[in-house]
Amino acid sequence: SAPLGVDLKNAGYDGIIVKGRAKEPVYLWIKDGQIQIKDAKHLWGKETFEAVDLVRQELGDATISVVTIGPAGEKLVNYVDQALAELTSGRPVSTPATKSYGCSVKYK
Repeated sequence: SAPLGVDLKNAGYDGIIVKGRAKEPVYLWIKDGQIQIKDAKHLWGKETFEAVDLVRQELGDATISVVTIGPAGEKLVNYVDQALAELTSGRPVSTPATKSYGCSVKYK
């Protein structure tokens, strides 16, 4: 699959704005000009690559673009903000590295 931005543009979208908050885990499925909000409870707690594989299997297309937030995002953890606050206050970074779930953060 192409990067998400390319796939979105090819689908006729310049971007996506999501307002509000779902009461349960969900994901956005865009295909052929149709947008659906689908149940994602079964994906909650999965590592990023596993969640991507499960969505692709569920939708029957191994080439679709999938973007996930991963376990840290589910817990609303923002390591970058936390680390910047610690650094600017002269404290050591309490989380100097994160486990890679498709992307990771590492400070020196």
